[in-house]
Amino acid sequence: MKLRPPDGWIECRGIFVGGCVERGEGSSFRAKAECHNDPSYPNYGWICVRALKRVGEYTVFTGSEFDGELTKPSMLMLHEYAHLLAPKQGHTAEFYRQLRGLGGHITAGDRRIAPKAVAMARKGGIRWQGID
Repeated sequence: MKLRPPDGWIECRGIFVGGCVERGEGSSFRAKAECHNDPSYPNYGWICVRALKRVGEYTVFTGSEFDGELTKPSMLMLHEYAHLLAPKQGHTAEFYRQLRGLGGHITAGDRRIAPKAVAMARKGGIRWQGID
């Protein structure tokens, strides 16, 4: 299934559900979702999600290259879109700035896997729910 991204997500080419856009439906990867955020990569701009229940709210339609449209993204989708806004970066301070700008928040897992980036973003005067 392919979903059109929400309005305003100009960096996102689409959301592929049920595998990876590169390998097709039914393909698998370790995470719940991934994004192709290297501009030199042919599938740059795609967000891939293993399960439809992870995307948030969406509408379904037919007659186009997409099967529907994401209308209210889940926190996971905000997380993946923030990766597109900070290309070729992992969980860096810039990534967390982008995530916050989208209305996302830092989780305990973020503090565990990227404590230095979270601390750097915090020193930049950014305050998030769950950090302070």
